[in-house]
Amino acid sequence: MKVMAFTAGLWIFVPAALILAGLMISTWQFRDSDTGKAFLLLAGSALLWVAGFIFETAARSLPSKLFFANLQFLGLCFIPLVWLYLAVSYRGWTRPARDWFLPASVPLMTNLVIWTDPLHHWFRGAPHIDSTSAPFPVLVNDYQFWFYFIHAPWGYVCILAAVLILLYGFRKMLPIYRKQTLLLLAALSLPMVVDVTYVLGYSPIQSYNLTPAVFSLSAILVAWDLFRFQLFDLRPIARHLVMESIQEGILVLDQQERIIDLNPAAERMARITAASIGKDLQEMQAWLHQVIHDLDREGKSWTEIQVGENPVLTYELHFSAIEHPSGRPIGRIITLRDNTERAELFHRIEHAATHDDLTGTLNRQRFAELATQEFQRPGRAEHHRVSMIMFDLDRFKQINDQYGHATGDEALIKVAQACPRLLRPSDIFGRIGGDEFAVILPDTSADDTARAAERLREGIEKLEFLAEGQHVWLTSSFGIYTLQNGNEPFNEVFKRVDKAMYRAKQSGGNRVVNFESLAENAPRMDN
Repeated sequence: MKVMAFTAGLWIFVPAALILAGLMISTWQFRDSDTGKAFLLLAGSALLWVAGFIFETAARSLPSKLFFANLQFLGLCFIPLVWLYLAVSYRGWTRPARDWFLPASVPLMTNLVIWTDPLHHWFRGAPHIDSTSAPFPVLVNDYQFWFYFIHAPWGYVCILAAVLILLYGFRKMLPIYRKQTLLLLAALSLPMVVDVTYVLGYSPIQSYNLTPAVFSLSAILVAWDLFRFQLFDLRPIARHLVMESIQEGILVLDQQERIIDLNPAAERMARITAASIGKDLQEMQAWLHQVIHDLDREGKSWTEIQVGENPVLTYELHFSAIEHPSGRPIGRIITLRDNTERAELFHRIEHAATHDDLTGTLNRQRFAELATQEFQRPGRAEHHRVSMIMFDLDRFKQINDQYGHATGDEALIKVAQACPRLLRPSDIFGRIGGDEFAVILPDTSADDTARAAERLREGIEKLEFLAEGQHVWLTSSFGIYTLQNGNEPFNEVFKRVDKAMYRAKQSGGNRVVNFESLAENAPRMDN
């Protein structure tokens, strides 16, 4: 009696095995990618299933058929789990190997039960050969509770999870991603439908599972999906690698300016949630809609915007058109790049270049620039006069000599902090050098300038701080000057107010002197 014999049932399984083997060889080059590994595991498990089924069909005796049937389950038990692994890899959600140990325990236990079945009959009850229902001997497995309540349900749970993972975010996918997903779902559904009909007892050949043959068609569909769309190289379904994880915010609008896609960075920067997909941009964020339209009107494609109050965030916004292959515009892509750190660095550099590092007030260079702009402002009317105040601290050298430069620095800081509170927001205040400070007062008459200087003098006179356990008070000498007619160079104004300040010091300090009150030959006294 022959142990093996070729039967009519083999002609559909041998080509399936050859196809699976050929697919494994052709995709071996992609074994380093997660998707490539998943496909190789799927094809390898299916090949083991098909090969075992071929030998089971060809075997003549019951022990031989049972041996090869058991051999099939070494691959068959893991196929649902590998489908799940393929779906996870396809989405780019690859998990470390240790996360798969627990799910793999079920097919491992099933194989242990199968190979020890003669001891307990949990998997098969009374398997036998049926030689009447088909043109060749068919193994009737007589499956028991482990098959129906553990193996099959576990497999269907894995398949369902794979389907849900593939369908996740389907509505938001670009058309090419949807095609890929549909192909994978079709590849998954074919063997599932055939397998369910077999488990329910509706197989065309009673007790004969045709699923292994159909599985080769599924493998072809998966391979076509992977090769045609180059998923081994790019894995576009792993959308988070391009959209989800990218640092720039990406917002996609259709031609009607409805939001059709955005990534988490765009959600954070534009303050739009994924729930806004399908809604009008103007409805969700009117300010962003206005920015884009302003750029459109000005013929620009980028700008820098600031969002929020505390902290203020700076974003660089770009937008570009999306065109149909025919050239017809079909939407826009808006890109937001976080420039907050760069803007803050630029601000710090600019601040350092224009401000005094000790007191934080304007330095001499920046003060002179702003003063020049104010003095030479075109169209200045006579009743829109501008004034300048300059003062220094009396006996400041004595404070430095007696208490040290740290105390002197503290005095300068106290003055720099106190004076702006006594001035208008429009006044320009800065440190000219040493213990000298100056103020530009736009649109201020001579009388108002004198009152402002007196207010500053009194404010400084009230300042008090401790140095080496002793109370120290400050006084200061002021010079003021008001431009009466036309524009005047900053250097000329500076000389005049400087002369008035030194006259105040010469007169005993702690007073205000107007340049207009000085005699031309008034003597000058150095500090």
